[in-house]
Formats: sequence, C-alpha cells, structure tokens
Amino acid sequence: MAASAAAIAVLASCNNGNQSGIDDGKIDPSTIASDALVAYIPFDGSAVEALSKTEASEKGSAVSYVNGRRGKCLQGAENGYLIFNLPQLNKMSSFSISMWINQPTVPSSQAPVPCYISFLNSENFWNDLAIVTDRRDDDFIAYKLYWKSETYDVWKTSDGKTDEAYDWGMAYPANRWTHIIWSYDENTSEFHAFVNGVDVTPENYVAVLANDAPAGAITFHPFTQVLINGWRQKVLEGATDEWMGWMNGQMDELRIYNKGLNATEAKNLYDAEISQL
Repeated sequence: MAASAAAIAVLASCNNGNQSGIDDGKIDPSTIASDALVAYIPFDGSAVEALSKTEASEKGSAVSYVNGRRGKCLQGAENGYLIFNLPQLNKMSSFSISMWINQPTVPSSQAPVPCYISFLNSENFWNDLAIVTDRRDDDFIAYKLYWKSETYDVWKTSDGKTDEAYDWGMAYPANRWTHIIWSYDENTSEFHAFVNGVDVTPENYVAVLANDAPAGAITFHPFTQVLINGWRQKVLEGATDEWMGWMNGQMDELRIYNKGLNATEAKNLYDAEISQL
C-alpha cells in the first residue's frame, strides 16, 4: 500500500472505535506473538514490567497516571521519567515496539522535543535505541526512531523533509490515541511501521542496509536499562539543554518483542488491543 493511501486508512481507523471483523469477545493482546514478547508495561497505575514483575528502579518526582486508552496510562510531565532494568532486551537481534500514544502537536515554535524511550548507552549520544519526536507545523507528529548495532546505526524518521517521509508522517495524527508498532526483522533486514494495524512504511524506508548490504541481526551494546519519558543527558547527567523536552502526552500498553512482527501479527495485535476497550 502506498504511504499516502495508508495514511488515509489509518486516519479513518482512528475514528472507528468499533472495528469490523472483531468478535464481541475480548482477545488478550499478550496472546499475540506471545513467544516473542519480552517486556510489557501496562502503566495501569504502577511502574511494573508485568512479565518479570520488575518495578522501575528509578522514578522521577512527577510520575503520575491518568485515564488512558485501557485503564490508566503514563502521563508525561517534567521529571515524570521511569527507568527499568530489563537486561533481556539486550539479547534482541530483531525488535518490535508497540504502544498507544496520545501526543499533542510539537510546533516549530516549541523548543523542547519529547523523548519517549531509550535503551541506555552512555557512550553514544542517541543510546542503543531511541524514539523521539521533532517539530512539525501541522496536526501530525514527526516521530524519529534510531537504533545502533555494533557496526552501523539507523534512522527512520517522519519529519516531512521528503515527500515519502511527509506521507508517512501524515499517518501519525496529533491529539488522539494512536496505536503504533515499529518493527525490524533481521531475517529480511526490513523495517516496518504499523499505525492502527495498517502498514504505513514508505517503500524506500523498508530495506535496512549496512555497508550496502542487508543489515541482518542487530548487535546491541550491552545495555541493561530502559528510560521512559526523558533524555538520558537530563535525567542522569545533569544536562540543561532547552531543546531536550519531556513527554507531554500520554503513553499506554507498551510491549516489546524480540522479533519483527509481520503485517498479520501487527493487525492481530491491534485488533486484540481494540477488543479490550
């Protein structure tokens, strides 16, 4: 599907809470690709990774929870950060990150830009993996996904600087709950972004190359900590840069997989999430 057509489909699905083809019965989202699910943080009023029962090792002074997409969710705020010790993520050679996000616009007149998730690596400014936003002067969100392997690093952005990226960015509406999955599969060396169950990846963004060859398996730096809602440099290193902002929206139902979810799995996961509402 072309990115622009995908964007239209996604926007339509945002407004349809009752999706066709979903049974009246509820589907547990954790049953989708369950063998690959390595972390699940529901943010349902507590800072606990549900699979390992691991509580956040550090919490900012402003951590709070409000009504979310499903139960409670994490409310973004200055010093509302969480740090989890999740060493199992370091073993991933592919990944999928799934969550609900409700993000206000981030206009160019706003200096701070939010950082959602980082796999912490103090030797690299952008860590081993980071999901951030950038500024954009319309009703959509410019997300940026970065990851670093042993011998290469990758950026996937929707900042509107090319036609393809702009179409992709139009798949991420602001000021409403949106289900997003970012996925990388080492077997195909392909990246895919799914929004409300729809693959919105521009064709020229799918292939991931390293030294002009398929990138294959990721080898992460040996990180153990995951930071949610905050820049490492501010939270842990005392940086005062104005542009490093805090998440000012909401995040819910964060799931991390050690495989690249395919289109069927992504759609099934979204349908299962919707069935819980």
